[in-house]
Amino acid sequence: MLRQTVLVVEDEPLVSLMVEDELADAGFESVITDTASAAIELIEKTETQPIAIITDIRLREGSGWDVGRAARRRFPHLPIIYTSGDAAGEWKTSGVNSSIFLQKPVPINTIAQNLQRLCGAG
Repeated sequence: MLRQTVLVVEDEPLVSLMVEDELADAGFESVITDTASAAIELIEKTETQPIAIITDIRLREGSGWDVGRAARRRFPHLPIIYTSGDAAGEWKTSGVNSSIFLQKPVPINTIAQNLQRLCGAG
């Protein structure tokens, strides 16, 4: 992964393209995967820590909660943004500490603004 790379875990192709475009406009590179298991494998095998992870909650082969926990085991202070249309009530019990939850549909630029805030760049 590149130095300013964000791992995006999203199973809806249109949503992942929109997030990728928003992040590119904000100066970030994206690595996109569409299943929890692929994201976890990437987290476990990468030699370079991503700057953050943005993950949907409802995924195939696991959940965004699983992705967040795996990421924090490997990178304890990694910023994580969860997104979902229906999982807000689960965030306090299932999400990792010091993360952000954004309710879908997420307004344009909201992800980049929150990412910059989490990473101390804005």
